[in-house]
Order: sequence, then C-alpha cells, then structure tokens
Amino acid sequence: MNPIKKEIVWFFGVLIAFILLLVLVGFPKILEFSILIATFIFTWVILSISYKKGILGNNDTKSLRKELIWFVVLLTIFLSLLLLLGSPTYTDLALMALVFTAIWIFRSFLFKYLASRKN
Repeated sequence: MNPIKKEIVWFFGVLIAFILLLVLVGFPKILEFSILIATFIFTWVILSISYKKGILGNNDTKSLRKELIWFVVLLTIFLSLLLLLGSPTYTDLALMALVFTAIWIFRSFLFKYLASRKN
C-alpha cells in the first residue's frame, strides 16, 4: 500500500474513533460537532503537510509514523484529562486541541532545528 493510502486509512480510522469518543462522552450539538470535526481535520492536515514538506522531523516513514502515534496518544490523554477534571465545552476542547497541536509543531521544529545545528 502506498503512503498516501496508508495515511488516508489512518485518517479515517482515527476520525471514526474520535467520533465514537464524542458519542460516548455525549453527542454535541451540530455546531459544536462541526467545530470539533473541523479542528480534527485542520490539525491533521497541518501536521501532515508539515511532515511531508520536511518542516518537522525527518522524512523517514517509520519515525513519522511513530511521531504521529505519539501525537494522537498524548492528545487523547490530554483531552481525556480535561474531560475528567471538569466539563469543558466542546469549543474549549477544540481550542485546547489547536493549542496542543501548535505546541507539538513548535516542539518538533525545535528538535529538528537543534539536531541540524548539532551536526
């Protein structure tokens, strides 16, 4: 399977898991649901483009897959903790996901920059 097909399979798999998580937590209103899905798609596209253009990390497929799995796991833990600690609105969750993604992108860029300076 080529890398684009693998990414599409991963994208829809994680999207379905994300939607199931939303249903388990309590199905949001249509507007809130749309905001969360748009946030999910936006963060996925930003990370995907950043890695494919070589802005973040290296272009090794194994390390890219490992990095994205860590991102998804840590984001899920982060959002789950937010849900357990209080009852934030869906808009708050979307905003926190965007902030987490921005921090992750900055972290990855910083690691790549420092690794290139070291060599």
